[in-house]
Amino acid sequence: MFSKAGNIFKKLFAELCNTLRYNIKHFFKNKGVAFYMALGAAVLSLVAAILYAAVYGSMETYMSWTGFVFMLLSVLSFFALSLVGLAKYGAGGAAIFGFVGLILSLGDTYGYFTSFAVSGGIPAVLGDDTAVVFIACAAMLLVSVIASCIAAWMPQKKQDLNAVEAGGEK
Repeated sequence: MFSKAGNIFKKLFAELCNTLRYNIKHFFKNKGVAFYMALGAAVLSLVAAILYAAVYGSMETYMSWTGFVFMLLSVLSFFALSLVGLAKYGAGGAAIFGFVGLILSLGDTYGYFTSFAVSGGIPAVLGDDTAVVFIACAAMLLVSVIASCIAAWMPQKKQDLNAVEAGGEK
């Protein structure tokens, strides 16, 4: 009896895997360079958000949880809109949400840098590991915002790119 149930589950799992493999292959089949640029920007933004929360999460005075939420919204907006076929708008949303997250995190972390700069000068700021991590996070978010902005204005699919190269607009 259990072997019949095991075989049924094996067949269902194999069918599910084949369906997922087909859908993923079909989803990425006609994507252009701009989609992959926006995808890379979303992943970079996710890495920066996680790193920012990991380092500054325990410092309530200097952590911008609102900025962190906007960083995550930039990633979610790209993935959600890409899944429904609106990758161009997803890249634009990622740029807007990422920029707001960057500005909010800069605003709250500004006090951290000024306290170090006043007490020990620039060498104290650059000698602190959390300051270096924040500079890296800010740089990653800035690159992500710029890449998302560029990707939002480029054709997201290969067919759209071919139409633009042929002189037509789509």
